[in-house]
Amino acid sequence: MFFLFALPNSAIAQVYQPIDTTSSKSIKDFVSSFKSRHQKTLSDVKSQFSGEVKRKMESIYEEHYTSFVSEINKGELYFNDELNNYLEKIVKHITDSNPELKEKNFRIYFSREGSANAFSVGEGTLVVHLALLNTLKTEGELAGVIAHEMAHYTLDHSWNSIKDYSEKITSSDLKKQEKKITQSRYNKQESAEKLLKFVVYSRNSKSREFEFEADSKGYSYFKNTKYNQYDFVNALSRLNDADIEKDSLVNEDYVRFFTTKNQKFINEWTDIEDFSRYNYGKKHMMNWEIDSLKTHPNCDNRIEKIKLLNPNNQNSTFTVDASMERKLFEIAKLEEVFNLYYFKEYGNGLYEVLKMLKSDNKNMYLLKLMALNLEELSKAKKSMKFNSYIPNVNPKTQSLSKQNYISFMNNISTKELERLAKDYNELTQ
Repeated sequence: MFFLFALPNSAIAQVYQPIDTTSSKSIKDFVSSFKSRHQKTLSDVKSQFSGEVKRKMESIYEEHYTSFVSEINKGELYFNDELNNYLEKIVKHITDSNPELKEKNFRIYFSREGSANAFSVGEGTLVVHLALLNTLKTEGELAGVIAHEMAHYTLDHSWNSIKDYSEKITSSDLKKQEKKITQSRYNKQESAEKLLKFVVYSRNSKSREFEFEADSKGYSYFKNTKYNQYDFVNALSRLNDADIEKDSLVNEDYVRFFTTKNQKFINEWTDIEDFSRYNYGKKHMMNWEIDSLKTHPNCDNRIEKIKLLNPNNQNSTFTVDASMERKLFEIAKLEEVFNLYYFKEYGNGLYEVLKMLKSDNKNMYLLKLMALNLEELSKAKKSMKFNSYIPNVNPKTQSLSKQNYISFMNNISTKELERLAKDYNELTQ
């Protein structure tokens, strides 16, 4: 019998509870406040623009508003007093350190979104993906990212981006080119593609320029705080490596976690197909220059520009709340694996849970998520929807560990998955 299935009752005593983000009152209050700010933005558009540019900007803002509110209503943001108060303390320290920010009205929230990112909505609302904390290491690095997003707001980047795009897309010159393409007899597709490339490349080039500007302005705010100035550079360096997998699974892990009370481990599960003969080239179907489609510049380039400002690596250990800093980084790990389940990413969720169980194999919270993900995957296998959660192997984009995991999961039968799910469910009742 596998040792996990003889856990003592004490292992159940302290089980982490995921944070609830579905409070109807919190969501209602946020949406009401956000709607008022949205209407103020539309009023500004109407007072400053006219004709097609005005209509295009209104359309973009309405689309952004509808999309953002839809995500909020699904429980995207954390309306948790403890988390929000901590973020607000960091923002307050940055604003208190920079007199020019004193009159700015910032609001800041964590998001369930799983990428290592943060963004400025454009009217003073800042959103930090909680998963970002699994890439960063210190409160100072988090504060550096927040300062960068504050700079996007103070530099009016959202407004200017929408204005520039609306003016370009409705310009008489662009319309003339579109008309010329429509009336031409030959090479319509090629000409249309070139025009589309111009619009997209121009917009994304401007976006990369905004990133450099937000780095410079954000660092000017950050250097006035008590944080280690070099944490701004450290944050960019960690973001540069955010997509690199930091842990892996080996065969011993599968034997350990896929041997249960009613399901023995089957060696054939670990049989791996040779994918080396397949071509997984990344060439874009329209043969576009992929780098030009990126809205963010390479972090190495951004780091070099910040280093020119001579940040002082004074090894400051300043925090606005040291105990909350430690607690937050632990919460981020546990919330990330729950959020994968929350967003129905059962394949990725199980993979990340398995990696965490390697060092914490009696954690009942993780074991419960193991059970829940296995249960959903067994249902998907039975209903022929397994590929919705377990993708195809792609050596060009996946680590060897992830490739092996995908092959392993595909080798398990529906009945075997059902037995595994049942055993883990019984363990965590």
